[in-house]
Amino acid sequence: MRGLATLFLGRNIPDGELSKILVVCSSDDLNFPKILASVHNHFTKGHFTYIIPDQWRHFLPDGAESVSVSDIKASPVSNLFQLRSRKYDATVLMLTGKPVFKKVKLWAVLTNYRCLMIWNENLDYFPCCAENRRILSMHAKWRLAEKGIISPKSYLLNIILSPLGFLYLFYYRIRHRLFVRR
Repeated sequence: MRGLATLFLGRNIPDGELSKILVVCSSDDLNFPKILASVHNHFTKGHFTYIIPDQWRHFLPDGAESVSVSDIKASPVSNLFQLRSRKYDATVLMLTGKPVFKKVKLWAVLTNYRCLMIWNENLDYFPCCAENRRILSMHAKWRLAEKGIISPKSYLLNIILSPLGFLYLFYYRIRHRLFVRR
Protein backbone atom coordinates (compact mmCIF):
# COMPACT_ATOMS: atom_id res chain seq x y z
CA MET A 1 0.00 0.00 0.00
CA ARG A 2 1.35 3.42 -0.92
CA GLY A 3 0.70 7.08 -0.30
CA LEU A 4 -2.04 8.67 1.71
CA ALA A 5 -3.92 5.39 2.17
CA THR A 6 -1.13 4.12 4.45
CA LEU A 7 -2.19 6.68 7.06
CA PHE A 8 -5.54 4.90 7.37
CA LEU A 9 -4.93 1.31 6.40
CA GLY A 10 -1.17 0.74 6.57
CA ARG A 11 0.86 -1.27 9.06
CA ASN A 12 4.25 -0.79 10.65
CA ILE A 13 7.00 -1.72 8.22
CA PRO A 14 10.26 -3.06 9.68
CA ASP A 15 13.06 -0.51 9.34
CA GLY A 16 15.18 -3.01 7.40
CA GLU A 17 12.69 -2.87 4.54
CA LEU A 18 12.91 0.92 4.20
CA SER A 19 15.82 1.89 1.94
CA LYS A 20 14.63 4.74 -0.34
CA ILE A 21 13.85 7.63 1.97
CA LEU A 22 12.56 11.13 1.27
CA VAL A 23 13.43 13.54 4.09
CA VAL A 24 11.32 16.69 4.24
CA CYS A 25 13.51 19.18 6.07
CA SER A 26 10.66 21.15 7.59
CA SER A 27 12.09 22.26 10.88
CA ASP A 28 13.72 25.31 12.34
CA ASP A 29 17.46 25.79 11.93
CA LEU A 30 18.17 24.95 15.61
CA ASN A 31 16.43 21.56 15.63
CA PHE A 32 17.21 20.53 12.07
CA PRO A 33 20.83 19.28 12.51
CA LYS A 34 20.00 17.05 15.49
CA ILE A 35 16.87 15.64 13.84
CA LEU A 36 18.80 14.98 10.62
CA ALA A 37 21.52 13.15 12.60
CA SER A 38 18.83 11.06 14.33
CA VAL A 39 17.26 10.15 10.96
CA HIS A 40 20.67 9.12 9.58
CA ASN A 41 21.38 7.02 12.69
CA HIS A 42 17.99 5.32 12.41
CA PHE A 43 18.27 4.48 8.69
CA THR A 44 21.94 3.58 8.46
CA LYS A 45 21.62 1.86 5.06
CA GLY A 46 19.13 4.25 3.51
CA HIS A 47 19.45 6.17 0.24
CA PHE A 48 18.22 9.67 1.03
CA THR A 49 16.62 12.42 -1.02
CA TYR A 50 16.03 15.74 0.72
CA ILE A 51 13.51 18.52 0.29
CA ILE A 52 15.44 21.41 1.76
CA PRO A 53 15.75 25.21 1.67
CA ASP A 54 18.84 26.40 -0.17
CA GLN A 55 20.45 27.94 2.92
CA TRP A 56 20.54 24.54 4.70
CA ARG A 57 22.43 22.58 2.04
CA HIS A 58 25.61 22.76 4.12
CA PHE A 59 23.99 20.39 6.67
CA LEU A 60 23.72 17.61 4.08
CA PRO A 61 26.40 15.03 3.27
CA ASP A 62 28.49 15.70 0.15
CA GLY A 63 26.76 14.64 -3.06
CA ALA A 64 23.35 14.29 -1.43
CA GLU A 65 20.36 14.29 -3.75
CA SER A 66 18.07 17.19 -2.92
CA VAL A 67 15.14 19.24 -4.16
CA SER A 68 14.97 22.90 -3.24
CA VAL A 69 11.90 24.28 -1.48
CA SER A 70 12.00 27.25 -3.87
CA ASP A 71 11.85 24.84 -6.85
CA ILE A 72 8.82 23.14 -5.31
CA LYS A 73 7.08 26.46 -4.79
CA ALA A 74 7.85 27.48 -8.39
CA SER A 75 6.36 24.33 -9.97
CA PRO A 76 4.67 22.21 -7.31
CA VAL A 77 2.67 19.89 -9.53
CA SER A 78 5.54 18.78 -11.78
CA ASN A 79 7.84 18.27 -8.78
CA LEU A 80 5.14 16.30 -6.97
CA PHE A 81 4.66 13.96 -9.93
CA GLN A 82 8.41 13.58 -10.33
CA LEU A 83 8.88 12.60 -6.67
CA ARG A 84 5.79 10.38 -6.69
CA SER A 85 7.23 8.41 -9.61
CA ARG A 86 10.27 7.47 -7.49
CA LYS A 87 8.07 5.47 -5.07
CA TYR A 88 9.90 6.07 -1.82
CA ASP A 89 9.78 3.47 0.92
CA ALA A 90 9.50 6.14 3.60
CA THR A 91 8.88 9.86 3.83
CA VAL A 92 10.32 11.47 6.95
CA LEU A 93 8.48 14.56 8.12
CA MET A 94 9.95 16.78 10.83
CA LEU A 95 7.21 18.28 13.00
CA THR A 96 8.68 20.55 15.64
CA GLY A 97 5.56 22.54 16.47
CA LYS A 98 6.77 25.65 14.70
CA PRO A 99 5.11 27.10 11.58
CA VAL A 100 7.91 26.47 9.09
CA PHE A 101 7.36 25.26 5.51
CA LYS A 102 3.64 24.62 6.08
CA LYS A 103 2.83 23.97 2.42
CA VAL A 104 5.81 21.70 1.94
CA LYS A 105 4.72 19.61 4.94
CA LEU A 106 1.30 19.11 3.45
CA TRP A 107 2.79 18.53 0.03
CA ALA A 108 5.10 15.81 1.42
CA VAL A 109 2.11 13.86 2.72
CA LEU A 110 1.00 13.47 -0.92
CA THR A 111 4.21 11.79 -2.10
CA ASN A 112 4.13 8.10 -2.96
CA TYR A 113 5.51 6.35 0.15
CA ARG A 114 5.01 3.06 1.95
CA CYS A 115 5.47 4.60 5.37
CA LEU A 116 5.23 8.17 6.70
CA MET A 117 7.58 8.72 9.65
CA ILE A 118 7.21 11.68 12.01
CA TRP A 119 10.20 13.07 13.93
CA ASN A 120 9.79 15.79 16.57
CA GLU A 121 12.20 18.13 18.33
CA ASN A 122 12.71 15.64 21.20
CA LEU A 123 14.01 13.11 18.64
CA ASP A 124 10.95 10.93 19.21
CA TYR A 125 9.71 9.27 16.06
CA PHE A 126 6.86 7.04 15.01
CA PRO A 127 5.33 5.76 11.79
CA CYS A 128 1.91 7.16 10.88
CA CYS A 129 -0.28 4.17 10.25
CA ALA A 130 -3.50 2.58 11.47
CA GLU A 131 -1.61 0.64 14.17
CA ASN A 132 -0.35 3.89 15.72
CA ARG A 133 -3.60 5.86 15.99
CA ARG A 134 -3.17 6.09 19.74
CA ILE A 135 0.34 7.53 19.40
CA LEU A 136 -0.91 10.03 16.79
CA SER A 137 -3.73 11.08 19.09
CA MET A 138 -1.37 11.51 22.05
CA HIS A 139 1.02 13.51 19.88
CA ALA A 140 -1.82 15.78 18.73
CA LYS A 141 -2.98 16.32 22.33
CA TRP A 142 0.58 17.12 23.42
CA ARG A 143 0.99 19.66 20.59
CA LEU A 144 -2.31 21.33 21.42
CA ALA A 145 -1.53 21.44 25.14
CA GLU A 146 1.86 22.94 24.26
CA LYS A 147 0.02 25.71 22.42
CA GLY A 148 -2.34 26.25 25.33
CA ILE A 149 -5.39 24.63 23.72
CA ILE A 150 -6.89 22.32 26.32
CA SER A 151 -10.66 22.44 25.95
CA PRO A 152 -12.28 19.57 24.00
CA LYS A 153 -14.17 21.95 21.71
CA SER A 154 -11.06 23.78 20.59
CA TYR A 155 -9.22 20.43 20.34
CA LEU A 156 -11.85 19.08 17.96
CA LEU A 157 -11.91 22.31 16.01
CA ASN A 158 -8.14 22.17 15.51
CA ILE A 159 -8.27 18.52 14.42
CA ILE A 160 -11.04 19.23 11.93
CA LEU A 161 -9.25 22.25 10.51
CA SER A 162 -5.90 20.52 10.11
CA PRO A 163 -5.56 18.48 6.90
CA LEU A 164 -4.30 15.30 8.58
CA GLY A 165 -6.94 15.56 11.29
CA PHE A 166 -9.67 16.01 8.72
CA LEU A 167 -8.43 13.02 6.74
CA TYR A 168 -8.32 10.92 9.91
CA LEU A 169 -11.90 11.83 10.81
CA PHE A 170 -12.97 11.09 7.23
CA TYR A 171 -11.29 7.67 7.41
CA TYR A 172 -12.82 6.93 10.82
CA ARG A 173 -16.29 7.76 9.53
CA ILE A 174 -15.91 5.63 6.38
CA ARG A 175 -14.45 2.74 8.41
CA HIS A 176 -17.35 2.98 10.84
CA ARG A 177 -19.89 2.82 8.02
CA LEU A 178 -18.19 -0.03 6.18
CA PHE A 179 -17.11 -2.33 8.97
CA VAL A 180 -18.92 -1.56 12.21
CA ARG A 181 -22.50 -1.36 10.96
CA ARG A 182 -22.57 -4.88 9.49
